[in-house]
Amino acid sequence: MDKITAKTQQPKKQNHPARYNTVMKITVIIPAAGIGQRFSKSNLLQDAKSKLEMDLGGKPVFLNTIECFTSRPEVHQILLAVHPDKVDEYKFRYSDTLQLKGAKIIPGSTTERWDTIRLALTQIAPETTHVAIHDAARPLITQNLITQIFTAAEYFDAVIPGLPSSATLKQISSQVIIKQEDTDSIDSILGLEKTQKPQAKYIEKTIDRRNIIEAQTPQIFEVNLIKEAYQKITQGQIPKDKITDDACLLEYCKQRVYVISGESSNLKITTQEDLQLAQALIQIRQKSQAKSLGEKRLFKHSDDDDLF
Repeated sequence: MDKITAKTQQPKKQNHPARYNTVMKITVIIPAAGIGQRFSKSNLLQDAKSKLEMDLGGKPVFLNTIECFTSRPEVHQILLAVHPDKVDEYKFRYSDTLQLKGAKIIPGSTTERWDTIRLALTQIAPETTHVAIHDAARPLITQNLITQIFTAAEYFDAVIPGLPSSATLKQISSQVIIKQEDTDSIDSILGLEKTQKPQAKYIEKTIDRRNIIEAQTPQIFEVNLIKEAYQKITQGQIPKDKITDDACLLEYCKQRVYVISGESSNLKITTQEDLQLAQALIQIRQKSQAKSLGEKRLFKHSDDDDLF
């Protein structure tokens, strides 16, 4: 993906003058109110836990996600929006840990993700200059990518990370074709006829992938811009069922959203296989960090010995 040179492509100052020449104060909203249907269907162990509470490196997935932002000086508020029916449970199990991390549990929506974000926006601190919205199921984002997206937000009012598509993309039919086969009379008599008939859709066209990206999070926006966008949803100016992410909402508002390069490791845990991949990646990171720490200690002792 071509890099954007921010200094030569700065957007014109819009109706949000407080954004410029000020220190960024970012509220991070982490929506975690979904029930994770696709993960539940792929979970062969049928664990009662949601995907966000599954173990990843010795702690729940969502806690790994939160910790990605706790050490950032730009972040002054973290809101974890959970299903309303689980607020008390999360507070009982995780409140002390989350308070130490500087994160607050708030109730999200019982239905749609966009409604969870809308509710979270009513809880942000008044001094917030930017809102970053990050999937709770993306626990492997690196500090490097967070730095890049936060830096880009100093120049652009709406920024998201994205990965160029590496796959061949096909647009398929909405119609399902069921293959009809003649039933053998003997098989029918013996009750051996096939009960499962093959089903398929057909390709309508191949999509040019040169300017196609896979959107990631965190998606970061100037605070007034994202608030105004969500007000348009509640006022019925934008179709609720068309909003797949926050960048999509800004597109409906005719606002330009900028893209920086994302990371392949910034994956979203959707299925059991995704969790297994995330577990493998975090083990590699932990081993690398332990090795690095061990080397630092070794060389520190060597340096100390030289003093005597």
